[in-house]
Amino acid sequence: MSGILSKKVAKVIPVWLILLSATLVSAGVLKYFVTIHGTVRVEQAVVFSDGYTEKIFSFDEGTIIAGSKHIDYVEVKNRAEVPATVKFVDTVNGKGEEEGITTSYWIVDEPKEIVPGEVNEVTSSTNEQNKENGWAYFNVSYDDVDVGEVKITFVQPRNFYACFEYRTDGDVSQMIDSENYNPDITDGLYPYICLINDSKTMIFSANEYVEIRMVFGAEGDERFDWTKVDVLGTKIQEGEPFTIDAGETLTFGITNEFAVDLDSGEYTIAVELQPAGGS
Repeated sequence: MSGILSKKVAKVIPVWLILLSATLVSAGVLKYFVTIHGTVRVEQAVVFSDGYTEKIFSFDEGTIIAGSKHIDYVEVKNRAEVPATVKFVDTVNGKGEEEGITTSYWIVDEPKEIVPGEVNEVTSSTNEQNKENGWAYFNVSYDDVDVGEVKITFVQPRNFYACFEYRTDGDVSQMIDSENYNPDITDGLYPYICLINDSKTMIFSANEYVEIRMVFGAEGDERFDWTKVDVLGTKIQEGEPFTIDAGETLTFGITNEFAVDLDSGEYTIAVELQPAGGS
């Protein structure tokens, strides 16, 4: 009897196993047929204020004189919820004179604080100390200037000469003489302005900063060394990546400089925002 039951069980179990295996295989096969179809348009996160990624410059003057500069101020916005890194790429179409038109990009940000010069036996004061003492000094302003510029007002409130030297971006090639009027100064003489009971305002252009010192033509205790003043804006190069935070809007000053020997003709200048990893 037990032998007969064993045979019956042996016959029944394989049937259930076969049915269970078939069910599992069918479920596995069905997975391959669950597909979701959809179409979506993806737009670049960082755009100009008009929503486009390209800007073709429009010159209100209609005609630009060779040797001049034109500046446009634009806003660039990151519409994403995460930071995005992009770059500017510019193109010039015309007579093949691309080298004669230079496009530069400046982030309009807050200028850094003035960096005072070194205080030592030769230059024992600073510009700020001179201002507090009523001695010769200079003031800095960014009113009515463009990116890459700074307005400096030199002041000598007393009735004897004070002379201010200046240079831009630490450029030693701007030296006008190897010997300074002050023999204790060993790095030469730079362009200068001398005042007596007077003031004078000048606008300087530079890539990054202007330096000013006063080391001759004034009393020894009021002389100060090279003092660093930033121009308005931070310059970035074409193709140089920059990052905009999520939802952030940056203001840029974009300058187009036209070489004085640029051929007459019509030129189209465009700039495009591209993802930093793009071509």
